[in-house]
Amino acid sequence: FRCPWELDGRSLALSRILLGFTVLVDLADRIWAGFYEHYTDVGSYPRSMYYGHASYYRQWFPSIYMIAGTFTPLCVLFAVHAVFALMFMVGYKTRLSNIILWYMTASLIVRNETMTHAGDSLLCVTLFWNIFIPNGELFSVDQALKGMFAVENGQPVTSVRKVNQARNVCCIGTFALLVQVSLLYIASTIFKSRDASWTGGTALYYALSTKYLTTWPSTLLRSSLSGPLCFVLTRSVVFGQFVCPLLLWVPIASLRSLLALTGVALLLSMHVGIVLMMNIPVFFLVDLSQLSAFLPGAFWQFVEQ
Repeated sequence: FRCPWELDGRSLALSRILLGFTVLVDLADRIWAGFYEHYTDVGSYPRSMYYGHASYYRQWFPSIYMIAGTFTPLCVLFAVHAVFALMFMVGYKTRLSNIILWYMTASLIVRNETMTHAGDSLLCVTLFWNIFIPNGELFSVDQALKGMFAVENGQPVTSVRKVNQARNVCCIGTFALLVQVSLLYIASTIFKSRDASWTGGTALYYALSTKYLTTWPSTLLRSSLSGPLCFVLTRSVVFGQFVCPLLLWVPIASLRSLLALTGVALLLSMHVGIVLMMNIPVFFLVDLSQLSAFLPGAFWQFVEQ
């Protein structure tokens, strides 16, 4: 038997890199959507409105983005935010940069609740649980600096391969990450099972009809969706979201690698299909980053061959 939340260090490193990249994409997306209009005091959501309309828990959170309401100071805050995202992505002062990155991301989300979606909440929670995971031990600047002073049998270690030796990680952070991923999909399944469009097999058609979110491939797919095909695809999403997370919990060592890889591959293929049809890149990247943490060691052995 093997602990289900014992994860490969290389997968955790990949997850860290993707998570840092996701924060950079999120920042770029917010700037593109209207940095001046949404985050300054002369925009649509000034700080005075925040204290009058934001929910209680948002007002309670000490957002660093509330200290400035003019263009230049906010530019500095966004730049500092991006620097810590880069530090986390490359693994420099990983734990410290992770903590600060989580705080700044939560601060930005809280600053303007009209500019948030489910992907933002998922990003923030994933960053939080990563604080408790030693994900800077491989493929990172921290590890490279440590390798400069590594000694083996009285001799300095010069091989990057030896310095970046894989090891499995089993801690409260990996357990929480597994629980979070499982609850995300299983709760989604429960919610969908109470919706007539999902149980009736028509939800996919309606989702692809949301014009402000859909892309041009979704228009082609929607026009070719017949009744039986739409029903099968819709029900497949519900079934996959329930079964695939359960595959990650299998403790049998001989089956774990195969089942975990199957579960991750199926969920990722579902998300690739969604992002091709709907314009929700941040949500896709967060899912990609957290699912990559569950890639088994067999995947990396295949890559290295």
